[in-house]
Amino acid sequence: MSNKVFKDKRISSLVGMIFIACISAIGVSFVYASVTNKLNMNGHASMNSAKWSIYFKNLSDANLKGSTIEVSKPIIQNNSTSISDFDIKFINGMDGVSYTFDVINDGSLDAKISSIVIPKPICIGIGEDSYEDSNLICNHLTYTLTYIDGSKIQPGDTLDKGQTKSFILNLEYSSTQLPKNKVEISGLSITLIYAQK
Repeated sequence: MSNKVFKDKRISSLVGMIFIACISAIGVSFVYASVTNKLNMNGHASMNSAKWSIYFKNLSDANLKGSTIEVSKPIIQNNSTSISDFDIKFINGMDGVSYTFDVINDGSLDAKISSIVIPKPICIGIGEDSYEDSNLICNHLTYTLTYIDGSKIQPGDTLDKGQTKSFILNLEYSSTQLPKNKVEISGLSITLIYAQK
């Protein structure tokens, strides 16, 4: 093969590679421009001003039933999204306590309850009758969170922007039979989760 033919093929090969490199570069440029255009077209500035603000307020004093003693009053904490630290002592059968409070949507987005979890309280007795005592208490203990009118709170319930709903938290021992020894009650937690409607 002559040097001239070899040289022509080499030049032709280089031109082909340069052409492919140019096509690749143009392809990348077009893809980049396309992505940039889509991002610009789909931007939503209105979401930047949205405000999510749901919190507890107006916690009442204890509504005590029977011989119930409030050892420590509950408090609203963690930026008003948690009610905690209450300590109650039941003395006799049919004792109980309830608290009312408001849930306020002070934001600019409508909300709904995505889930509500109310676990069964845990009763731990002491002494040789601990099993019977703990079963007695937990089987007659009612722990509920309802709307102020007594209706049930359910996932899907709405809380629109600017709206306030009143709730009642109730703990009650519904038997006249008393344990032989002291029973500690724990697990009195309720998780209420709101999501955007």
